[in-house]
Amino acid sequence: MYSNDTIESVVGRARPRLGRVRLSRLATLLGRLPASAVTWGCVVLGLLLLSPSLTTGLVADDYLHELMLRADPGLRGLHHGALDLFRFADGRPESARALIEEGVFPWWVDPKALLAFFRPLSSLSHALDQLLWPSHPALMHLHSLVWYGLLIAVVAATYRDLGVSRRSAALALLLFAIDDAHAPSVGWVANRNAIIALCCALPALAVHHRQRRGGFVHGFWLGPLLLSVGLCGGEGALCVLGYLVAYAVCLDQGSWPARFGSLLPYVLVVVSWKLCCLQLGYGASGSGLYVDPLADPIGFARAACERFPVLGLGLFAGPFADFWELYPEFSPWLRVAVLALALLVLALLALALGPLRRRDARVEFWATGTVLNLLLLCATFPHDRLLLGPGIGGMVLVAALLEAGWSRRAHAATALGVAALAGVHLVVAPVLAPLRAAEVGRFSELLRRTDESLPAGDEVRDKTVVLLNPPLDPFAAYLPIYREAAHAPRPRQQLWLASGASDVLVASLDEHTLSVRPDGGFLSSSMQRMLRGPTPRFERGQRVELEGASVLVTDLTEDGRPLQVAVRFERALADPSLVWMRWQHDRYEPFRLPPVGTGVLLPGAAIFDLLFAS
Repeated sequence: MYSNDTIESVVGRARPRLGRVRLSRLATLLGRLPASAVTWGCVVLGLLLLSPSLTTGLVADDYLHELMLRADPGLRGLHHGALDLFRFADGRPESARALIEEGVFPWWVDPKALLAFFRPLSSLSHALDQLLWPSHPALMHLHSLVWYGLLIAVVAATYRDLGVSRRSAALALLLFAIDDAHAPSVGWVANRNAIIALCCALPALAVHHRQRRGGFVHGFWLGPLLLSVGLCGGEGALCVLGYLVAYAVCLDQGSWPARFGSLLPYVLVVVSWKLCCLQLGYGASGSGLYVDPLADPIGFARAACERFPVLGLGLFAGPFADFWELYPEFSPWLRVAVLALALLVLALLALALGPLRRRDARVEFWATGTVLNLLLLCATFPHDRLLLGPGIGGMVLVAALLEAGWSRRAHAATALGVAALAGVHLVVAPVLAPLRAAEVGRFSELLRRTDESLPAGDEVRDKTVVLLNPPLDPFAAYLPIYREAAHAPRPRQQLWLASGASDVLVASLDEHTLSVRPDGGFLSSSMQRMLRGPTPRFERGQRVELEGASVLVTDLTEDGRPLQVAVRFERALADPSLVWMRWQHDRYEPFRLPPVGTGVLLPGAAIFDLLFAS
């Protein structure tokens, strides 16, 4: 009766409709459940998906915090402070030099670099971990999971208080709870500060709403107080200020002076917090990865042009924002391709959200708040663990797009885009979440395997271990920290001379001096610029004096970076107290110095194989 072509045409049109009906039924079912059941269900589901983090152990900065909680951290340049665990560089040249000689910093750091964050409440949570269960990392991770469960409940209350419909709120909460971008925040104990900051500060948004709409008289002081407590957890609480500004612009019904006047207490809190940070020596300067919008607005604008799309792509689609700083190590074109993809995806999302924003002021509010929060995050390098705050509004937008796409009147192209969005957030995300939570611990496995390739035993205590070409900064910087945390023997001194991400030419100039010349010069990638910004520039003839050695800049690149250096040791290069190690394949191996007047080319490390194929 009907041709095959006719049947296939009807079936082809029916399949998307069937998919839309099933997904629409999911949203309808969520909307019919009691709010408490949805909240508890999302809390349980979110915790179950991220529960593999219980087995990951401690990673990187977790061991640094452990040392800083000891009365004697054991590494020169580190300080003890139970409420000050996020002071990574204190801006003092003597501390920087000590950490260079310990092997935590490379020789090219800015000696006055400051990288310190005011997070006393989060520091206290880590101090409690060490006090109550110091030898049980699983309980530390459970502590982080409890905070994450609390955050999901706080987000649910925020959606409800700000008038998100039951169906939309339930769907958005589900999307937030299962978002795999949250896995790094929860799976890494040291990043608990982001969760604590939002848990404490986010209720300020609902309090502000009640004050402006319902005349809640105590909101005038309670909202700013909550934001203050959140800022004691970490600067991630600033995301709430982004939503407060969006509220004044999009939802507040008062006059414009009254709208922005209502934000004055919150602005005063943030200004006071910033002044307090400056007075106590907190902040970020001398870094090529952290940009202060107030001190360097032009640099911040330049950084935002690339970081904003990448963060937005990580929030709404993928790939992970974590890879942004690594792309140049894989291919010079990867960043261009990913940036183009990000701009395309964000443009399509903005186009799809346009009609929804015009119809519903709440969609406009969440969109504005999400954009402001993504802009705030451009002050640092992109990473998915930054997306907790923007994800609160972002998931409302995704839910709105899904609901609009599930409508029977939705255009076929719209339905296709919505299907892709649903696939990313409802299918891929819950599959990736447990995998990413467990994967956090793999970095520690790589570092431990790397450490095992270096000399060990008591005899190393009197040695100077020289790492010629670590593949990436962490594969040198964390090794002294890991050994000290394990009370294992460490070298008297550890120095690293270059980054092995590119080829490095090493030549013996005389019995005491090595010439080191990386392909493209030092600081050639952003990964090497954590503690060295574009200023102050190096000068030819500039010398970095260390115990038993000095580094002399002998040549510069056109943009003022060291191109070649001469490293002179007080002892002869052949002295047995100097242990020379090079990176080869996936580990350090002993290096035989070339004869005087000759050199050796050390090939660049295979970064992709190291991180993903090992």
